[in-house]
Amino acid sequence: MAAPTKDYSVELITQRGRIIGRWERGASTRDIADDVGVSQRKIQCSAETTRRRLRENSINCHVPACKEVLNDNHRETRLGFALQYLGEDVNFWNHVIFSDESYFTSVEVKARHCWRQKGTRYDAENIQERAVSGRVRRNYLGWMWAYGPGELVSLEGRFTAREYIRVLEDIMLPTVRPMAIPDPHPIMFVQDRSPIHTARIVNEWFGEHCYGRRVEIRYCTSR
Repeated sequence: MAAPTKDYSVELITQRGRIIGRWERGASTRDIADDVGVSQRKIQCSAETTRRRLRENSINCHVPACKEVLNDNHRETRLGFALQYLGEDVNFWNHVIFSDESYFTSVEVKARHCWRQKGTRYDAENIQERAVSGRVRRNYLGWMWAYGPGELVSLEGRFTAREYIRVLEDIMLPTVRPMAIPDPHPIMFVQDRSPIHTARIVNEWFGEHCYGRRVEIRYCTSR
């Protein structure tokens, strides 16, 4: 393989990265040539030489960033939420509580490796999207604020609107005051718009138990 030059095109460098990727996954020379659109003679080179040429052009092997699969509506909603509070100062965010449910799973999603240039970790072509099914998991609900995590609650069985109210009333909101935001400071409680969070009985509970206690409810996108 010829020595690298300063004017190597991005297309050529990307092509070499694809060749390495297919080769490392066990593809044959013919399949690689067909996929990349070059003759088999161009594939017959040392993989280490190709890696060296890529590194000389500031393209290195990294584990890709993992992000959720988002559609255009999710992106627009997230951007709208960020812009809505763009001008708020630190004191405002010191009174915000973020709450959500999450899980720990027994299914390991192994990350692939990709060759990319520095500063391109979150470019679309360098991201490994996650869409895992069939996992065994344990559910939790927790909250956090500007200075760190708050209470973490294990959720047993089916999580319903009534169970959410029980957790809020008995565990979540009672821990916010002593741990994070004492009276009489206001609390902005932020949650997503999942059907459980927006259920009628949940909204009624918030109306009866929170607004008189200087707790304001805000919603953000569910994805």
